[in-house]
Parts: sequence; C-alpha cells; structure tokens
Amino acid sequence: MELVSVIIPTYNRQKLIKRSIESVLNQTYKELEVIVIDDCSFDNTEKVVKNILDKRLKYIKLDRNSGACVARNVGINASRGSYIAFQDSDDVWHENKLEIQIELMKKKKAVISFSNMNEYRIGKNCTRVIPVNCKEGFLDYDFLLQKSVVSTQCMVAKKECFSKIQFDSRLPRLQDWDIVLQLSKKYPVLHINIPLVNMYLQMDSISNSPEKGVQAIKILWEKNKEGLSINHSARKNWYVYLGNYKLACFENPANEYRKALKIKFDKSLFLKFLMAKFCIIIPIYKRKGII
Repeated sequence: MELVSVIIPTYNRQKLIKRSIESVLNQTYKELEVIVIDDCSFDNTEKVVKNILDKRLKYIKLDRNSGACVARNVGINASRGSYIAFQDSDDVWHENKLEIQIELMKKKKAVISFSNMNEYRIGKNCTRVIPVNCKEGFLDYDFLLQKSVVSTQCMVAKKECFSKIQFDSRLPRLQDWDIVLQLSKKYPVLHINIPLVNMYLQMDSISNSPEKGVQAIKILWEKNKEGLSINHSARKNWYVYLGNYKLACFENPANEYRKALKIKFDKSLFLKFLMAKFCIIIPIYKRKGII
C-alpha cells in the first residue's frame, strides 16, 4: 500500500474535529497519515486533537490565523505520502472512501479523482447528493470551467500534482473550484459517481458569504480569462454566477444577466433580467426572505 497524506485544516472546531479525524483514522485503507493544521484556534481544538492517541496523527498549529488555503498548503508541504487527500474539520468520510478512490485511480491510471458527497444543510432539514447531473469518468478543463462540481474533502491526488500548483490564499471562497481548474489544465480529473463523504453545511459560514463570492469570482475570472474567452457556455454561466452573488448582496445584477443573455438567450434568465432592470427583483427577494 502507498501512503496517503490526509490534510485537515481547522479553526475553532473543538466540538466537531474529533468526529472528522476519527472518520479518517477508521478508514479501511490503513496506510495513511493525518495532518491537522490548526489555523490559530483559540478554543480547545488543540486539546481535543492531542487527546486522540494514534501515531498516524500529526498536529501543526499556525502562529497566526491565515485562512484555509494557507493551512492546506502547509499540510501539503509537510506531507510524506504518495497521495494527498483533504478533509474538512466538520465533515465525515465513509469508511471505505480512500480504498474505493485509490483502487479506481490505479485501475483507471488517474492522477486526480473526486467523489460525490451527501450534503446536509444544518438548520434547514435539507439533504441532497452533490454534484448534481455531473457525468462519470474523466473530466477536462473545459467541462470543469462550466460550473463548480468538486469539493476538496472529496479529492484525492498524487502528490506530484502539487509540486507547482497550490491553493491561492487570496481566495475567500471557491478555493476548491480554483485548485481543480488549475490542476485540470495539466491532468484529466476522474469523477467517481458515488457519495463517499457526508458534508455538514453551516449556513452562517464565511464560505456562504455572497460578498466573498463576488470577490472570488472576480479573482477566478482573471485567472481563467483565456479559457472563458473561447468557452462561451462557461462565460455565460460565470456572468449568471456573478449576477446571483450580486443579487444576494442587494446589488442590481441586470448588467451581468444582460451579458449572459447576449451569449445565449434563456427565458427564465430574461425574466430575471427584466425584473432586475426595473428594480423589482430585489424588493421581492427581500420580502420572501430569500436573500
């Protein structure tokens, strides 16, 4: 068996981190190391982690709060494995996750893979399997540019992938989409159409902030402007994403929707554009409590 390094960034997760770590340590694939990168927590996260007695577990605490991207990069640089996987400190892996992914990667000669996951929305009593309507098998950059379908806790990749490509610390959101887009420019990405992770979405998380979404999309756009200039379908989607984030910030998205409609007409989007243009859509969303 080849060693798999599992990197878990964490910040003030004293109540959830143990469950997350144990779901990794209890994998049927035993040849692994778990590297917890504590992003300068001020709760009892350190004590909880250090009370887990397993020689495969390593704990690193950062001197200052630097964000999940920096934490993951520290973990990558400290890893010893032939493969690298990522876990979030509030999520749970199925016990055979690594076994299934590593076996299929070897069989298909894949360098990167990702699985589906079950998403549980805390406080919303809502569950779904994601990504939705994503084809199985190898996916290329043009496909992955269309929409975000990969979450870091579902990824496994050979360590060599990260020799020159790592997480962009400027991004407050969409780091998983960014890293996959960067990697897919060099390697095809294998989609395993099986849910192998339970993801618990905290509705008040910074990763759900629409303001951060606007900021992230603009950074990603600059990084992928060449691909977006020739992939018209993806460019349309990105205009819609940016418009939707602006709408959630109580900003008028009419300009973004208009640009998307110029690429390809869409009835439902045209209706949203008209409502935004005449300043109807934001009051309606406020009244319904949608944003």
